[in-house]
Amino acid sequence: MILTPIQVANVVTVCVLWGCTNPFLRRGSMENDNSQDKSEKMTTCQWFISLWSSWQFILPFLLNQAGSAFYAILLGQMDLTLALPLCNSLAFVLTAVTGYFLGEKVESPLILCLGTACVLSGTALCVWSQNAVDCFEGCICIVTNW
Repeated sequence: MILTPIQVANVVTVCVLWGCTNPFLRRGSMENDNSQDKSEKMTTCQWFISLWSSWQFILPFLLNQAGSAFYAILLGQMDLTLALPLCNSLAFVLTAVTGYFLGEKVESPLILCLGTACVLSGTALCVWSQNAVDCFEGCICIVTNW
């Protein structure tokens, strides 16, 4: 199955909405923890209300959920064995890269680059193998029908 431009656009949209919002979600929830007075213990209910009243958390959360809606649409258009590894692996890469650019602590940028290269290689292999299987099945159909 060769990916159509619409499918590629949907995969990219899901990956960007999931991957790029994760560091902002983490940051928004940390700001909520840091904003409370340490001497005052917050109840779970107060913490929850405080979290959900913060735009630094709500905006990335809503964008992340929009990514989930696009993913549900994508699953109707693509094979699950291709959509799942593509979206999850590329979202993981975008989470790491976005976090790095936002100044999150990375022990070794070289290891981040190496890990990113490994994930992208695995994703490319997954896409290639899916196309190879489809091509092989097409060849079998041509030979048996001939």
